[in-house]
Order: sequence, then structure tokens, then C-alpha cells
Amino acid sequence: MKGIILCMLTILILISSSPAQVLNSSGTLRQGKFQVGAFLVDYENADIGIFGTGSYGLGPGFDLGVRLGLGYHETYLGADLEWIVTTGKPILSIAAGAHVFSDPGLDGTLNITFPINNQVHLYSGLDMDINFAEVKQNNPRTGRSEENKDTRVPIWIFVGTEIGLRNNISLLFELELDVSDDAWSIFSGGVNFML
Repeated sequence: MKGIILCMLTILILISSSPAQVLNSSGTLRQGKFQVGAFLVDYENADIGIFGTGSYGLGPGFDLGVRLGLGYHETYLGADLEWIVTTGKPILSIAAGAHVFSDPGLDGTLNITFPINNQVHLYSGLDMDINFAEVKQNNPRTGRSEENKDTRVPIWIFVGTEIGLRNNISLLFELELDVSDDAWSIFSGGVNFML
């Protein structure tokens, strides 16, 4: 019962207060372990870009992730903390962080993973950003250009699979479907290496 209440509160917090590339199932790294990844990412109506990811296990059920995206005429830089809410089958995690990509923003992800076996995991969840944009507009009364703040909230539902090839290498494929007007569809695939 406590787990269900915690999950519901987590969903409400994420939806009401605060990512777009997940590239991650619900598992977290053991303390002191590193993971790096390289992914090709296809944003709807955009060129294919490259994402580099890195994660570090901070402690039981916590890890820190960073992402660097290149190839969209702008650089994406983001970081998040992920926390395991429930273990077992399925695994539930939440992540919160921040990014800069055109505009700065906050990130939140609710991720649920279904381990099929030791090598294959299917995952899905809700991914949301709060982006803070500055928009220049002409004031019709004064005729001057003014900067206004504009907050956008893109939301995605994502589905993905992680396939372990060896103990230290896995493939990930992920599709993020846009749910809100500010979002766009994203497909990505790549490889993770455990160090």
C-alpha cells in the first residue's frame, strides 16, 4: 500500500512540477560503477544526431546520469539523478534533472521496466520537460521589442528495450511518442558499455 501511494505521489509531482531523451531502463548502477553509451537519435523533422551518455552509481538505488547531444545545430547538455522506487518485477524508478537545448529546462521521468530474463528488459514510462524560453515580441503600444518568458511543457510516452550482449555491453532501442503540442517524436538506438 505504501508503495502504491508513493508511486501516485511521484507521478503527481512529476506531472505538476517537472526530460526528453530517456535512453535508460529503470535499473541503477552499483556504487562506484561507470557506464558510457553512444546513440544515434532521430528527432522528427530533423537531422540524425549523436548522443553520448554516462552514468555513475552513487549508492544503493541511486545513480547520476549525464547526456551530451550533437548534430542539431545546437548542443544538448543534461544531467539527472535516478532513484529506484521499487525492485523486483517490475522495476520502477524516477529521475529528475536539468538540461540546456535551445532553452534551459527541468526534467522528470517515471520509468517502469519489465525484466523478461537476465538479458532482455522492456521499459516504458512518462518523460516530461519544463522549458523556459525567452521570446522577443514587439509591444504594439510602444513599438519596442521586449523579451517575455514563455514556459513550454513537452510530454512523451516512451517504450524501449535493453538487450544484454555480454556482462558489460548492451543494446538499447527507444521510441518516444509526443503527447503534448510542444513535444515531437524521437527514435534512438545505440550501445552501452559498463566499465
